[in-house]
Amino acid sequence: MKALVCALLIIAIAVAVVHAGPEHLIKQRAKDVRDQNNERQGATSSAPSPAPSGSTPPPQPVNTPPVSRPAGPALSPQASQLAQSLGNLSAAAAVSEEQREQLVQSLVQAARGEVKPSEGKVKKLAGDLARAVEGTDLNTSRRSTLASQLEHALNESLGATEMEALASQVQETLRGAGAGKVDATIVANDLKSIIAELRRGAKN
Repeated sequence: MKALVCALLIIAIAVAVVHAGPEHLIKQRAKDVRDQNNERQGATSSAPSPAPSGSTPPPQPVNTPPVSRPAGPALSPQASQLAQSLGNLSAAAAVSEEQREQLVQSLVQAARGEVKPSEGKVKKLAGDLARAVEGTDLNTSRRSTLASQLEHALNESLGATEMEALASQVQETLRGAGAGKVDATIVANDLKSIIAELRRGAKN
């Protein structure tokens, strides 16, 4: 009798386990699906949310174009040629006779007024200029400035005050490029002599 009861109990337990197995698996599967959904939602929520419609976007950096510096006054063709001749002298390790002669021609062409300086004074100015600028730092800006100053001196009948001012400016330009004080002073005196000659010729 006891053996029969035990047998029936074992059968009942086995039947319960058989019926409970699939239900347990279904619950576990449902739990796994739920966990996966939660993980997906968590990953989605970590992504940046789109900006609400109608909101103002953040300002973008503006690329400001570089400010261009105004160009200096344009040189005449004669002054440009004179500037080139001066640049050749400045870059030369030793000034050649050909370069000195080219400077003379550039100075003669730059003198376009009715009254022109004498050939002797122009040649002296060219020789003294060549000695003053040889091996100096006569960059593009200084060349243009010096050429413009020389052209002005060769074409204008200036008064004493204006003559002194212009000669001083030429001397300052040469000194700024590295010319010696004595050489710069000699060039300034050459210009004073030429300006005085032009003034006398204008009066005659």
